[in-house]
Amino acid sequence: MRDHKMKTHTKIVLGAGTLALAAGIAGYAIVAQASEGGWGRGGDRGHGGPHGMMRMFDRFDTDEDGKVTRAEIEALIGGRVEMFDRDGAAGLSKEEFTLLLAEMMKDRIDRHFSRLDDNDDGVIDAGELEKPATRMLRWIDEDGDGAVSIKEAKSAMAKRGHDDDD
Repeated sequence: MRDHKMKTHTKIVLGAGTLALAAGIAGYAIVAQASEGGWGRGGDRGHGGPHGMMRMFDRFDTDEDGKVTRAEIEALIGGRVEMFDRDGAAGLSKEEFTLLLAEMMKDRIDRHFSRLDDNDDGVIDAGELEKPATRMLRWIDEDGDGAVSIKEAKSAMAKRGHDDDD
């Protein structure tokens, strides 16, 4: 029978790797939520902003005590890693990470799909995809010539609070 005891060094490396992965996933989730709603810029649009932050807070506040602790974050993320680690490698491959992100983004994807599917037929056609792009074009096209110049694009970015380098 083989001895399955891990060396202390191996445990430290696995623990550090898991914490790094957990921090990365939490960071990605925070950035995704923040970028979705544009916190601080009229983010109360039903998809991010203060409401998105509260959904994320509620997800991490697993004991519902009104606080998110490091232990709750580690437990939630550790559970997610364990759930999606199909090959038992104590970490996630790119394919496993893709499945995890798809699960994390499911609600966001469903909301965006519903917003685009104007006729509620469960299919987004080219016309439905063109509508938001057409609205954006009209908003950015300051001179009304049906085209967006680099000057107009930079002006629109400045209005939204982005630097030219973004």
